[in-house]
Amino acid sequence: MLTSNAGVAAVVRALEAGARDYALKAGPPDDLFHAVGSTAADGMGLAPGMAGGRSATWRAKHRS
Repeated sequence: MLTSNAGVAAVVRALEAGARDYALKAGPPDDLFHAVGSTAADGMGLAPGMAGGRSATWRAKHRS
């Protein structure tokens, strides 16, 4: 999901609805590359700073 909404609630809602990635339009290009690459490799493409710094926890909890 490519969006301009960085709010924690929006990130969580998107992921709970099935989004496999979440990147900000205004974020650093490396965050977008990370999200696309991770998702293409059948992972979760969350930028390190997303969800209020909770992305690593979310990834670990929701790995397939």
